[in-house]
Amino acid sequence: MLERMCPGGGALLLHLSKMIFGFAGHLGVGVDFSGCGRCGKSFGEHGTAWLTIDRGMVRCDDCSPTQARTDRFLPGSIAAFFGCFGEPDSFPPPRLTDKESMGVLRLACEYCRYHLDIRRHLESLSFIEQLLAPAASTAKQR
Repeated sequence: MLERMCPGGGALLLHLSKMIFGFAGHLGVGVDFSGCGRCGKSFGEHGTAWLTIDRGMVRCDDCSPTQARTDRFLPGSIAAFFGCFGEPDSFPPPRLTDKESMGVLRLACEYCRYHLDIRRHLESLSFIEQLLAPAASTAKQR
């Protein structure tokens, strides 16, 4: 499925992150990205969201006056992208750098590690970072 999606490294990482959150949902510990878990406001292109890992909830900026230890910042555009299901082309991923996209992938893995009680460090993340490193250095040389 990933090979059918856009070839850009950052976009591919966002699709992979979306699949990981979807996998968590299939296992019964999913996050509802369709709107704020407190007020129901949907996330858009602008604004921010907060993923509270231990509660499996996403909140908008207006509903998060105090931060919990497991709160993680998430751009609103990413929350909106994760909340849109269907064909991969129906809602294109937001434009992020490879580094920012890797941060979102790490967040998805952190969420799964917490809820699925995975103790080991996920070595595959280091492998993905190594794959992206040559692409980033080639782009800088141009």
